[in-house]
Amino acid sequence: MTLYSELQFLLNSLTVIGALVFLYYLINRYGFKFPYNKGGRNLELLEKLPLSGDSGLIVFRAGKRQYLGFYSRGDFKILKEIKDDEDSSTTGFSANDGSRRNS
Repeated sequence: MTLYSELQFLLNSLTVIGALVFLYYLINRYGFKFPYNKGGRNLELLEKLPLSGDSGLIVFRAGKRQYLGFYSRGDFKILKEIKDDEDSSTTGFSANDGSRRNS
């Protein structure tokens, strides 16, 4: 290799490293935002019940279906799909205090 080609390689390498550092700065400074559906028609949070500082239960609607989910730090699970006919009258529990009703 000649001195000229070694200098050109070094300059190209520094340019790529500089571009990566600048890209890293921009992502950390302004975040990395994807375009999303601003209407919010497909996913809706209906209820949220925190169980601890970083976990809890949520009820959400995705399209026309409702789901019960559990979230914790770095984890999310759908526990059950909620059908329209599943309300407090079929379970035998009151939504107010959780006590069993006498029917």
